[in-house]
Amino acid sequence: MRPRPGVLALIVLVATRAAFLLIPRALEWASEPKLWAATYERDRAAPDALANRGYMLLDEGHAAEAIAEAEALTADPLSAADAHSHLGILIDRCRQAPLQRRVAVLERGQASR
Repeated sequence: MRPRPGVLALIVLVATRAAFLLIPRALEWASEPKLWAATYERDRAAPDALANRGYMLLDEGHAAEAIAEAEALTADPLSAADAHSHLGILIDRCRQAPLQRRVAVLERGQASR
């Protein structure tokens, strides 16, 4: 028994609609920076979105901006504890970054010998 043309058309329509809805979301999950950027755009007040945006900014070399955003999180009493935790992590990463760069330079120097 062959499916009727109307049923087949409905299946194609539903599948096409699902693809148009799911593909943009799948592209957001393609990388962590894209995911957190999209999350931040949807809800700029979400503590996790702000914290992870701060980590992304720090990884991109924008430490001052990352710390400023983490400090802004501490103003909200509901997320202050998490915000202080993220702020501490960001500050610690900022302190470790110069040391890690120096170690990498030394390791490259030893590897070239």
